[in-house]
Amino acid sequence: MKHISIILTLFCIFTLSAGELKLFPSLMVNLTDQANFVPRNRPLQINTVSKVERGQPFYVNAALILKQPLEKDLQLTGTMRISTKKTETSLKWSEPIRLPAGSRGVIILPRYITVIFDQKDKPGKRDFTLTLTDGDKKILTASAAVELVESITDFRMMDKKEFDQFFARYYSNPRPERLLAALNYFLTEEVVARRRNRKRRYDPRSVLHGFAEAFKLNPQFFDELANMSGTEAHKNFDFAFLLADIGPQMYTKHKAAINPHVIAQMEKFNYRNPMEVKQPELPVHLEILMSEFLITGRFAAVKRLTATLTKKRELSIHEVKKLTDGNKKLSPEQQKLFRNWLMRTISVIALRSCLKDQHHLLRFYLEYILNNKVETDKQSATIIAALLNEAKSTQGNKK
Repeated sequence: MKHISIILTLFCIFTLSAGELKLFPSLMVNLTDQANFVPRNRPLQINTVSKVERGQPFYVNAALILKQPLEKDLQLTGTMRISTKKTETSLKWSEPIRLPAGSRGVIILPRYITVIFDQKDKPGKRDFTLTLTDGDKKILTASAAVELVESITDFRMMDKKEFDQFFARYYSNPRPERLLAALNYFLTEEVVARRRNRKRRYDPRSVLHGFAEAFKLNPQFFDELANMSGTEAHKNFDFAFLLADIGPQMYTKHKAAINPHVIAQMEKFNYRNPMEVKQPELPVHLEILMSEFLITGRFAAVKRLTATLTKKRELSIHEVKKLTDGNKKLSPEQQKLFRNWLMRTISVIALRSCLKDQHHLLRFYLEYILNNKVETDKQSATIIAALLNEAKSTQGNKK
């Protein structure tokens, strides 16, 4: 079993009335972003996990809940004990955490561990117990359990209804046990149907990027994924995009099991990640970023989406229709201006749709961007404020 200590850059305080220590194992990967970018008057979204399989990373986080303000500074030291009926392992924080006097509420502790069970670990329950001390004085203790099982994978065939719901809110409710079934459905049914309906002009990159982000979080499936790549020839190009997006940690180690035709496709673009978006320049880039947010719940994807809302020279669709009347063509500069309008418009539609589906985390991130003026100008701030007001009027100000 591997234990990787991680240090967060800050802790965040949220007001609640209680007094205890909570320990929560989770598959969610955006708690750091939530602590940094969710306004302090908004709740965190945390989902816990109770069963995992070998090779599946999970994260053990802790929250200290203080009912009354601290009367003095605390220098907290933590010890995590991981035990079974026969074995026990202890991990100590390398440095203490200082909590200043006056601290109150729910404090997400700036220490957590990533745990990965390996092949030598036997199935069964593991108890995780965190003990906090201030000097030699014991403060609080909290425990949680995670069971190692032989397999979590559910290979039952997936239908369209389940597939449409699978990625809708993956960041807050990960279901890795259905990941392979979802990919099989997408490549076998969904892609074929969409290409047929759109006369083969359907671009699957945004969905493939969502799968890549999910598989990065679940390397226990890399061997099965490599074996899946050798099934049908018409899937080779999609698999090449997917595996290149996941990265060398997948295709280097499992290259022998990957379909040689998929490898040949990857070699054509020099194993470059064809779905990396540093700065969105095309409509498909916006779809890729939204897909990334829905899988990971990370702030960076939302930040890059809102960057397209800033003031730029544009040509609207109505202006383009006038300019192209009589089969005239747009100049390269006019095409660029039209693309600026198109990117802003699509971003607004995507954000509005996501807010309408009650993605409160997106709303909280947008509030942070607006309130802290994160790479915004007057136009983007106005658009974000309008989207938030619209969402507030339709959803209510629920906390």
